[in-house]
Amino acid sequence: IELLLARGMSGLSVEAVAARAGVAKTTIYRRWPDKKELVLAAVTAAKGPPPEPPGRSVRGDLLHLLRGVGRDRDGSPDNWSALMSRLSIESEAYPDLVHEAWRRAVGPRRAVFARVLARGVEEGLIRPDADPDLVADMLIAPVVGKIRRSWLSQRAEGVHSVVSTKIGGGSWGVPTWVALLRAVNLGRVNKVSMPVLREELTEAGFTNVRTYVQSGNIVLDSPMRSAAKVGAAVGGVVHERFGVDTPVVTRTGRQLAAVLEWNPFPEAVRERAKMVHVVHLTGTPDADKVKALLAADVGPASVAHRGQELVVDWVDVSGGSAADKALKKLGVDGTARNWRTLTALVELTRA
Repeated sequence: IELLLARGMSGLSVEAVAARAGVAKTTIYRRWPDKKELVLAAVTAAKGPPPEPPGRSVRGDLLHLLRGVGRDRDGSPDNWSALMSRLSIESEAYPDLVHEAWRRAVGPRRAVFARVLARGVEEGLIRPDADPDLVADMLIAPVVGKIRRSWLSQRAEGVHSVVSTKIGGGSWGVPTWVALLRAVNLGRVNKVSMPVLREELTEAGFTNVRTYVQSGNIVLDSPMRSAAKVGAAVGGVVHERFGVDTPVVTRTGRQLAAVLEWNPFPEAVRERAKMVHVVHLTGTPDADKVKALLAADVGPASVAHRGQELVVDWVDVSGGSAADKALKKLGVDGTARNWRTLTALVELTRA
């Protein structure tokens, strides 16, 4: 590491490392095939394995993880940032080196952060549509910056202030939700006025309430962090005001955007977006039933599944009967929207 910091990747040689370590070159080559692997091993070893948080609380675990930022595995001031800066200077000559060093040394730590942040979402401390990598960056960057300004490294209260600022209040903003009502405004059945519904939901405490067409597509903001709670609240308003008792499927904008990105039938979407439907399920279906659905002959339709979403390419109006029967065997309720509606709803969540 000392040689790497002093000479850089270009000036480093296995011969120099062997001489500094007092061993023969062959000893090094027995463990590492080339200079690149030797450097990667040194960088990863300097960082050490990721810390395991105590697991008593999200706040406590984040404090535990952030206290390790800027420190090597032995607790001494971190050489890793200096190493990465040195390697970055030579990134044109060694384009994959920085990425691989980051993957090996930081990847396991990010996985630990992701687990803690997922618990934060479950407990309502972090908005459910927040990007875990971005949240981790927003927590780590102030700590690193303050360490570099030299006043945080020995002050535990500095780390406490970062976590309190980010987790303690509205730093992540109010989540935007998409609530999908099932089977409303179908002729004379389950009539729900969208303008009136917007007013009623605003009265109920939701903000920035928008609807799209008349089929029960609602985009709104709420400080509630649970999809189940948002769905129950919206469903309660619909039942009380309109006398309609219907399932409400709730998603974050990020979840719907992930479906758009997945897009298992891109050609069909380009040619007939209205005939490609996303079925948003109320729960995760049984794996064996999903397997049976995907193996079933539903032609001319096609079906894809991921998590709590099914995507169906109906092809045309004649593609329904076999697929309909197969979908009903899943045993999970849901509501469908065509691809154009999905795209419009994602755009509304970003507006």
